[in-house]
Amino acid sequence: MSASYLDCVQTIILAVWNFLNGNFITALAGALAGAFFGAWAAQKIAKSNHKSEQLLDEIRNTNSAITLSFSIFSSFFSLKEQIINPLVEDYVDTRSRYEEHMEKLSRGASALPDEVGVARMVDVAIPPVPTK
Repeated sequence: MSASYLDCVQTIILAVWNFLNGNFITALAGALAGAFFGAWAAQKIAKSNHKSEQLLDEIRNTNSAITLSFSIFSSFFSLKEQIINPLVEDYVDTRSRYEEHMEKLSRGASALPDEVGVARMVDVAIPPVPTK
């Protein structure tokens, strides 16, 4: 290889190096890097905001479900106090009178019972349940 060829290659390499180290290329590289990292940071922020919105929606839905289940429990618990408890008390009373009557029968008393018990038929109105 000749010296003039090497000088020519060296000159081209030096010109390319000076071009790449110039203000235009440096500014362009900085702008591209800034745009890339700015877009990346904006995406991360948007993703974080979306996650927090999803979490907030999930918490709100859970609170609604808890409120709904509590109101259903409260409605049916009041139903128990109003209807079921008197029925249980009547059952216990009727059972004790029945057992007394059976004991009298076993001792030889008359077969006709005193009024042992009366079936209490009650219509149960299910309370309205708050649903959407």
